[in-house]
Amino acid sequence: MKLQLSCCLLFLVCFQQTIVAQSTFIIPRSDTGGFAVVFRDGKKLADINAKFVEPFSDGLAAVYNGRGSVAYINENGEMMIPEGKLLAYSNFGHSFSEGLAVGIVDTMGVKYGFIDMQGKFVIPATFDGLLPFSEGLARAYDASSKKYGYVKRVNNTLKWAIPAMFKEARSFKEGYAAVSIDGTKYGYIDKSGKVIIGMSYTYGKSQHLLDFVNGYAVVGVEVEGKQKFAYLGQNGKKLGNQAFDFALPLRDGLGLVAIQNEEDAKGNFYRFGVYSKDSLKLTLPVQYYLVSDFMYSGEGGFSEGLCATNLGYISSTGEVMIDMGGKAISDANPFRRGAAQVTVWDNPDQFRFCLIDKTGKILWQSPLNKFR
Repeated sequence: MKLQLSCCLLFLVCFQQTIVAQSTFIIPRSDTGGFAVVFRDGKKLADINAKFVEPFSDGLAAVYNGRGSVAYINENGEMMIPEGKLLAYSNFGHSFSEGLAVGIVDTMGVKYGFIDMQGKFVIPATFDGLLPFSEGLARAYDASSKKYGYVKRVNNTLKWAIPAMFKEARSFKEGYAAVSIDGTKYGYIDKSGKVIIGMSYTYGKSQHLLDFVNGYAVVGVEVEGKQKFAYLGQNGKKLGNQAFDFALPLRDGLGLVAIQNEEDAKGNFYRFGVYSKDSLKLTLPVQYYLVSDFMYSGEGGFSEGLCATNLGYISSTGEVMIDMGGKAISDANPFRRGAAQVTVWDNPDQFRFCLIDKTGKILWQSPLNKFR
């Protein structure tokens, strides 16, 4: 149960390390409550005193100190855009993408625009809501209609590319965006706004699972009156005929799929197995527990040939490749460029935040921290 509680407490931190592939990691420091900026070889570059730090994107990371504004640091930990100028509207969503980041001001009401890497508004804050650009389009909100659409950049202004007509909408991924007309059932549009896949799917517990990853998305389907999950291809056809109690995106041709069981003594509800895109069968039986709360970020599963489970990091054949000397682990992130962040428990009440390589060698570790 302690490991499960730790997963929940540290989920926001873990998520930021899983959505980008970079050479610099943001790792919690258990002694100060802040973060360390660590290069992938284990060299610590700086310490950051903050409540949250977003992942690096385009060389900058958004920093939140709980005072209602956002600042940005570079990959050396140096302050590039100071705090106080830009409002923070959430703990995520300020990352740079395609050279721009969402900027917010509150003069005659909260408005959204885009800033450049010097913190200057290059697109004035006139919109009711924006998300970062993805594949040339940004999701935008129109308060008058209470609907979402998509905008494109035309010089220093934003123009509607797809009118605001959706109750819910996601960013574009691999040429498609998941949208909903009524807020319950989702389908997919292309960049012209044309519906390519009809409104037939749900997202269950994790909205992130609707995104296409390597040509397939995890979507919610109804089977005999129950919520199940399946893999959906960009052609609108499901992969195979099986549906699962839960599923995580396909990576390296493999996806973690789960069956639900009664809660065990450690607070686990799901056991996972490995499903192959090629054989359309389980290549590893349902037997593993996940040691990170990645089912809500959609980022769990195989990465660079390894997957974190209760046994340690396993290979696609189920062989345990990293076991951290038999110590318990939690909040185990996928590997990115040969390194991964993981929490290693020296004993049931003490843990360290670590950066490891693919042999299990600890490249950097925080001071020891007590669970209670």
